[in-house]
Amino acid sequence: MDDLHGTYSIGFDRHAVEAITHALRTRAYYMWLEHGRPDGTALDHWCRAEDELALHSL
Repeated sequence: MDDLHGTYSIGFDRHAVEAITHALRTRAYYMWLEHGRPDGTALDHWCRAEDELALHSL
């Protein structure tokens, strides 16, 4: 990552990556709450959030 320019070495904008990560984290958290805060489901909720984000990007 090149901190000077705010980009990752493969060309991703750091701020865009942080925004996407924040959106995924937030959506996964609310899914977890909606499902009754079950233990051990973080990866499942994260993957579902990714799927939702991908569908909205089409």
